[in-house]
Amino acid sequence: MKYMACLLSGENSLEDFLHYSKKSLINSYSLKYEIIKNFKFFLELSRTSIVEFFYNDRYELFDGQVSENLCQIRGYMTLMLSYCKKEIMKCYPLKLLDENISNAIQSLEELLDALDQNKIKNRDFTILKTSTLSFEEFMSLLKIEIKLPNWLYYLAVSYFLQTYNLKNEEGVSLAIDYKRLCQELCLSKNFARSVIHNLQKKISELSTNFIMQLILTADICKKKYYYLSHFIKIDDDGRTVLPCYAVMDAILTDANKKNIYLAIVIKRYQMNQYKDSILMTYKSSKKGFYSIYFREDIVNENTLIIEGKVNYECVGKIESVNAYIQRFNRFDVSTVIMSNMAKHPQYSGVKLIPYKENPYIKIYQNMLLSDHAIYKKEIELFINEFNSDKWIAIKEGFWKENHKTFLAMHIYCATIQHLLGKFNDLYVPLLVGNAEMTKKYEKHIS
Repeated sequence: MKYMACLLSGENSLEDFLHYSKKSLINSYSLKYEIIKNFKFFLELSRTSIVEFFYNDRYELFDGQVSENLCQIRGYMTLMLSYCKKEIMKCYPLKLLDENISNAIQSLEELLDALDQNKIKNRDFTILKTSTLSFEEFMSLLKIEIKLPNWLYYLAVSYFLQTYNLKNEEGVSLAIDYKRLCQELCLSKNFARSVIHNLQKKISELSTNFIMQLILTADICKKKYYYLSHFIKIDDDGRTVLPCYAVMDAILTDANKKNIYLAIVIKRYQMNQYKDSILMTYKSSKKGFYSIYFREDIVNENTLIIEGKVNYECVGKIESVNAYIQRFNRFDVSTVIMSNMAKHPQYSGVKLIPYKENPYIKIYQNMLLSDHAIYKKEIELFINEFNSDKWIAIKEGFWKENHKTFLAMHIYCATIQHLLGKFNDLYVPLLVGNAEMTKKYEKHIS
């Protein structure tokens, strides 16, 4: 999988978990102590990430809060990474990797203990305690030279950003829970914000690299997507971002070549009061996604999950679960997804407001003035598809102001088993004999 090169090749050092440059001055005992303690924390997090991802299949734990609108990239990255487990375990024996991390943690623990008890006798450690150092000098004196493969860095950071993710009652990510983070790790708020900001930038950059490599190396129509590089922007907080419609289009095009599982969870509300939830399951093929009935043998499959909601602005009885499913199935599932993406703001933040509604026209006009005009037909086709999906979203109820049919709220990777544990009232479409029916999930259903 060449497009996974951004995760399957390359390494990260401990320095990459923090926000300092080589020349940053580390000039106080408390700051040095805080840095060492954070290095130990992130190495422990790396060990936990290996266990949860490779042995427990808890992919939902790597749904990091990055505070922009490209969760679909991380969901798909994690899904593709789950498909590479065997390849990773061949290249990186996990037992040996765990031993190396454990040794580094032990070295840091000994140093923290010595700092606590003021027992440092080694000259280098004395300098470490008393001198003003550049960050580069500080790291050389630590002598912790462990390197983490890119995939483990991605997992550890994602796990961290998910762990301190503040969500609302609907389970929608709101922000990082800085109060909890500072209390549990004994960090100053400024230090915590700097760490989070750096890690979110790192993950967003990895996300962009993943999509660009996916397009360049996978069997995707390059004429249609080559110009996506023109849409790479930097948002208010320095994160590398792309427009969500074009990204989702590339992901679905690639997914159709890989036979992946897709699950859509529809949470139904009436006058903003929760009623019930419905699970729709699909599998991809060269002809697109097709609906499959719920079966117990798919619950542990690695799955791309889209959670969303529908709201009935009426009093009295609402349509039945079966009636809703029939109405939902009037649309191809790719249309449901892409119309949601078309009406969603294409970029996050204030800085990119001019590009939020339709960035494609502006950049298209600039490209026509250059040598890229040879792709005029492909770009025009893409813009027409975008406008058509946007119109469908407005007309059929696939957007924030009118979600009578479905509003996508979040995309991530998990197993269906995770959903069955998360929702107590999940209705699933079944095929019993030759009869189609929808039932509330119970463990005996098959």
